Amino acid sequence: MTNEHIRLPHDAISNAVVSIDNAIRHTLNSRAFHVSDKNVIANTNSRTLLLTTPNTTARVYLSFKIATNVLIQYFLYENPTISNVGTDVTAYNRDRNSSAAPALTVKHTPTVSNVGTELTGGYLVSNNINSERIEDRLWVLKQNEEYLIRATNNSGGNANIAILVDWYEE
Repeated sequence: MTNEHIRLPHDAISNAVVSIDNAIRHTLNSRAFHVSDKNVIANTNSRTLLLTTPNTTARVYLSFKIATNVLIQYFLYENPTISNVGTDVTAYNRDRNSSAAPALTVKHTPTVSNVGTELTGGYLVSNNINSERIEDRLWVLKQNEEYLIRATNNSGGNANIAILVDWYEE
Protein backbone atom coordinates (compact mmCIF):
# COMPACT_ATOMS: atom_id res chain seq x y z
CA MET A 1 0.00 0.00 0.00
CA THR A 2 1.35 3.43 -0.89
CA ASN A 3 0.63 6.72 0.83
CA GLU A 4 -1.84 7.55 -1.94
CA HIS A 5 -4.11 4.74 -0.74
CA ILE A 6 -4.27 5.69 2.95
CA ARG A 7 -7.68 7.05 3.91
CA LEU A 8 -7.35 9.81 6.48
CA PRO A 9 -10.30 11.01 8.57
CA HIS A 10 -11.65 14.42 7.59
CA ASP A 11 -13.80 16.92 9.45
CA ALA A 12 -17.35 16.88 8.10
CA ILE A 13 -17.68 20.68 7.95
CA SER A 14 -14.23 21.98 6.95
CA ASN A 15 -12.95 18.82 5.23
CA ALA A 16 -9.67 19.31 7.13
CA VAL A 17 -7.63 16.25 8.05
CA VAL A 18 -8.36 15.21 11.65
CA SER A 19 -5.34 14.59 13.88
CA ILE A 20 -4.64 14.39 17.62
CA ASP A 21 -1.80 15.66 19.79
CA ASN A 22 0.92 13.08 20.50
CA ALA A 23 0.41 13.35 24.29
CA ILE A 24 -3.28 12.60 23.84
CA ARG A 25 -2.42 9.62 21.63
CA HIS A 26 -0.26 8.15 24.42
CA THR A 27 -3.01 8.75 26.98
CA LEU A 28 -5.51 6.99 24.74
CA ASN A 29 -3.04 4.10 24.38
CA SER A 30 -2.76 3.87 28.23
CA ARG A 31 0.97 4.70 28.20
CA ALA A 32 0.91 8.19 29.78
CA PHE A 33 1.60 8.56 33.52
CA HIS A 34 1.67 11.24 36.22
CA VAL A 35 3.18 11.76 39.69
CA SER A 36 2.36 14.65 42.01
CA ASP A 37 4.58 15.29 45.05
CA LYS A 38 3.58 18.21 47.33
CA ASN A 39 5.40 19.11 50.56
CA VAL A 40 6.37 21.90 52.93
CA ILE A 41 10.18 22.08 52.90
CA ALA A 42 12.24 23.91 55.55
CA ASN A 43 14.87 26.50 54.59
CA THR A 44 18.04 25.03 53.01
CA ASN A 45 16.40 21.59 52.73
CA SER A 46 15.51 19.77 49.52
CA ARG A 47 12.83 17.51 48.17
CA THR A 48 14.28 14.86 45.90
CA LEU A 49 12.61 12.37 43.60
CA LEU A 50 14.50 9.37 42.22
CA LEU A 51 13.36 8.17 38.80
CA THR A 52 14.60 4.79 37.56
CA THR A 53 14.13 3.79 33.94
CA PRO A 54 13.60 0.14 33.08
CA ASN A 55 16.24 -2.19 31.70
CA THR A 56 14.02 -2.97 28.72
CA THR A 57 13.42 -1.63 25.25
CA ALA A 58 10.76 0.75 26.62
CA ARG A 59 11.63 4.41 26.07
CA VAL A 60 10.63 7.03 28.66
CA TYR A 61 9.76 10.57 27.50
CA LEU A 62 9.74 12.93 30.49
CA SER A 63 8.64 16.46 31.32
CA PHE A 64 8.18 18.03 34.75
CA LYS A 65 6.87 21.10 36.50
CA ILE A 66 7.84 22.61 39.85
CA ALA A 67 5.61 25.09 41.65
CA THR A 68 6.36 27.05 44.82
CA ASN A 69 5.49 30.14 46.81
CA VAL A 70 9.11 31.26 47.54
CA LEU A 71 12.68 31.23 46.17
CA ILE A 72 13.87 27.73 45.28
CA GLN A 73 16.51 26.16 43.10
CA TYR A 74 15.72 23.08 40.99
CA PHE A 75 17.79 20.47 39.15
CA LEU A 76 17.53 17.40 36.95
CA TYR A 77 20.49 15.04 37.41
CA GLU A 78 21.52 11.86 35.59
CA ASN A 79 23.47 8.89 36.99
CA PRO A 80 23.49 9.73 40.72
CA THR A 81 25.06 7.50 43.36
CA ILE A 82 22.28 6.15 45.59
CA SER A 83 22.69 4.04 48.74
CA ASN A 84 18.96 3.83 49.61
CA VAL A 85 16.28 4.31 46.96
CA GLY A 86 13.69 5.81 49.30
CA THR A 87 9.92 5.38 49.35
CA ASP A 88 7.56 4.65 46.44
CA VAL A 89 5.53 7.50 45.01
CA THR A 90 2.24 6.44 43.45
CA ALA A 91 2.16 6.93 39.70
CA TYR A 92 -1.20 7.26 37.99
CA ASN A 93 -2.06 6.13 34.50
CA ARG A 94 -3.70 9.10 32.76
CA ASP A 95 -6.18 6.68 31.22
CA ARG A 96 -8.23 6.05 34.36
CA ASN A 97 -9.88 3.03 32.70
CA SER A 98 -6.52 1.29 32.30
CA SER A 99 -4.72 -0.88 34.82
CA ALA A 100 -1.42 -0.61 32.88
CA ALA A 101 1.46 0.24 35.23
CA PRO A 102 4.50 2.32 34.27
CA ALA A 103 7.91 0.79 33.70
CA LEU A 104 9.52 3.92 35.21
CA THR A 105 9.64 3.91 39.03
CA VAL A 106 9.51 7.06 41.17
CA LYS A 107 10.67 7.25 44.80
CA HIS A 108 11.01 10.14 47.25
CA THR A 109 13.75 10.86 49.81
CA PRO A 110 16.48 8.62 48.41
CA THR A 111 19.87 8.64 50.15
CA VAL A 112 22.22 10.35 47.69
CA SER A 113 26.01 10.43 48.04
CA ASN A 114 26.67 11.98 44.60
CA VAL A 115 24.04 13.77 42.50
CA GLY A 116 25.61 12.81 39.16
CA THR A 117 25.54 14.95 36.03
CA GLU A 118 23.38 18.09 36.06
CA LEU A 119 21.23 18.12 32.92
CA THR A 120 19.26 21.27 33.70
CA GLY A 121 18.55 23.56 36.61
CA GLY A 122 17.53 27.03 37.59
CA TYR A 123 15.77 29.25 40.08
CA LEU A 124 12.16 29.98 40.80
CA VAL A 125 11.58 33.38 42.38
CA SER A 126 8.26 34.41 43.87
CA ASN A 127 6.98 37.85 44.85
CA ASN A 128 4.24 36.77 47.26
CA ILE A 129 2.45 34.84 44.51
CA ASN A 130 2.87 31.28 43.39
CA SER A 131 5.57 30.69 40.79
CA GLU A 132 6.12 27.69 38.61
CA ARG A 133 8.71 26.38 36.23
CA ILE A 134 7.74 24.00 33.49
CA GLU A 135 10.47 21.88 31.95
CA ASP A 136 8.21 21.33 28.98
CA ARG A 137 10.91 20.27 26.60
CA LEU A 138 10.75 16.53 26.41
CA TRP A 139 13.63 14.52 27.85
CA VAL A 140 14.19 11.10 26.30
CA LEU A 141 15.71 9.21 29.23
CA LYS A 142 18.38 6.54 28.92
CA GLN A 143 17.29 2.99 29.53
CA ASN A 144 18.41 1.35 32.80
CA GLU A 145 19.43 4.69 34.35
CA GLU A 146 18.65 6.73 37.45
CA TYR A 147 17.66 10.40 37.53
CA LEU A 148 17.04 12.92 40.30
CA ILE A 149 14.62 15.81 40.28
CA ARG A 150 15.55 18.05 43.20
CA ALA A 151 14.02 21.27 44.53
CA THR A 152 16.00 23.14 47.21
CA ASN A 153 14.45 25.83 49.41
CA ASN A 154 16.63 28.97 49.58
CA SER A 155 13.97 31.34 50.88
CA GLY A 156 14.92 31.81 54.53
CA GLY A 157 11.61 30.23 55.63
CA ASN A 158 9.36 27.31 54.81
CA ALA A 159 8.47 26.60 51.18
CA ASN A 160 5.45 24.92 49.66
CA ILE A 161 6.89 22.87 46.82
CA ALA A 162 5.03 20.76 44.30
CA ILE A 163 6.91 18.56 41.84
CA LEU A 164 4.69 17.31 39.03
CA VAL A 165 6.18 14.68 36.74
CA ASP A 166 4.61 13.57 33.48
CA TRP A 167 5.88 10.94 31.11
CA TYR A 168 4.88 8.46 28.50
CA GLU A 169 6.45 5.19 27.52
CA GLU A 170 6.73 3.35 24.23
